Amino acid sequence: MTSSSTAPGRRGRLPGLRHERTGTGAMAAARAHARRSILFCDIRGFSALAEAMPPQHLAALVGRQVGRMAEVVVAHGGKVAALTGDGLMAVFAGQRQETDALACALAMQDSLAGPDGIGAGIGVATGPVATMPVHWAGRWEMSVVGDVVNVAQRLESQARPGEILATQTCVGAAAGVHAEPAGRRLLRGRTEAVEVYRVLSAVASPGVLAPLVSG
Repeated sequence: MTSSSTAPGRRGRLPGLRHERTGTGAMAAARAHARRSILFCDIRGFSALAEAMPPQHLAALVGRQVGRMAEVVVAHGGKVAALTGDGLMAVFAGQRQETDALACALAMQDSLAGPDGIGAGIGVATGPVATMPVHWAGRWEMSVVGDVVNVAQRLESQARPGEILATQTCVGAAAGVHAEPAGRRLLRGRTEAVEVYRVLSAVASPGVLAPLVSG
């Protein structure tokens, strides 16, 4: 599976497409496998909002919220890989990637808990990915592909408004994360169930070395 698996009508482009131009000399190296934490966030109730609001008001509201979420990603050291209309996909790398990704998810939920009353479902997964060169309009860009991308997107689709679902691999490697078991789940398109946790909070204090997983 690749990150091009999309829900009908929701994604207008490759979810894993990173806005990262590169020369052809980087193509071979870019295909190497790497560990990444993938985050998908999607605003809930978008269809109801679209029905109740004039298009220009809807665009202003959603644009403001998605822009806010993108700023949270950057503030936590992530990269916005794709905007999906009423949500986004982000990629986190480095030694603290799991902690950064989950802290980002919690901060996103906090940023949405404002006067607009919008909720979002968030899915986060960590695992190996590869980058795939995509050539279009005379330039090269890189698409992140791998099972972990699909797992993160499927978890996002199952998350309720205000809920963060993450894989055991991600939660177990994150520092100072409070989470509770959400059960083994068979995600659409996969044959093997995934151990899922519901992320509740994160310890902001520096120097916390061990994950705090409840349950």
